[in-house]
Amino acid sequence: MAKQIMDVTHISDPRLKRFFDYWKACRGERTMPARADIDPLDFQYVLGHVALIDVETGDRQRYRFRVDGSTIADLCGLDLTGKYLDEATAPAERTGLERSYGELVTLGQPIHYTGMRNWEKRSCGVEGLLLPLSQDGKAVDMILDCMFVSD
Repeated sequence: MAKQIMDVTHISDPRLKRFFDYWKACRGERTMPARADIDPLDFQYVLGHVALIDVETGDRQRYRFRVDGSTIADLCGLDLTGKYLDEATAPAERTGLERSYGELVTLGQPIHYTGMRNWEKRSCGVEGLLLPLSQDGKAVDMILDCMFVSD
């Protein structure tokens, strides 16, 4: 997938622009907001399109889906809520997601992505944002992934 780091001028979906503006408002002067700063009631307009992912560190970095948006779960035919990325996805899909999530964790900056996805139910274009969250303001410990599809 093509990525544009912090270049929001390329975001075409107005809901993504609005969601990004919300994230920026929540972070204030900090590099990134904490999970406690984010209230799902504030972005009900995208809830089915948002995944909240825990970043677990230790012997190796792992990603656990705390919540997987119902719209996306329905589209791809798999609800990842409560599951680890490395246990629940096909190797080809997992490799790309691990790379993108790892890049976000390293950079600590939002990533805008576009491309094609092939899911069980259909093939479609996607546009989305990966947004970092941090309890201490330095290390990314959660990821907000908001994605929309087009035909």
